[in-house]
Amino acid sequence: PKIHPVAIDLIRLRATDPDAASAWSQRMADLHTAFARLIASLAADSVLAPEWSEEEATDYLWAGVSVQAWDLLVSDRAWSVDRAGVVLRRTMGAVLLGA
Repeated sequence: PKIHPVAIDLIRLRATDPDAASAWSQRMADLHTAFARLIASLAADSVLAPEWSEEEATDYLWAGVSVQAWDLLVSDRAWSVDRAGVVLRRTMGAVLLGA
């Protein structure tokens, strides 16, 4: 929620502003790397659902908790910030852990 206004501006500007595109790409790469470490840890602990490769699980998590996904729920569908956070966390866990 705190980064939402800046993130939305970067998303909007990245098509026409190289600096915005670079800033967005770097932040998304950093986030993807952090998610890859998390997924690797889950796989090492044998809790990643067996149908997932580490690469695909990382990509799915990265997309599933994106600013865009959150924005659709909160801004477009009027979900509360808390509800969106709970549902995104719960569904990512259920899907990736097979819980």
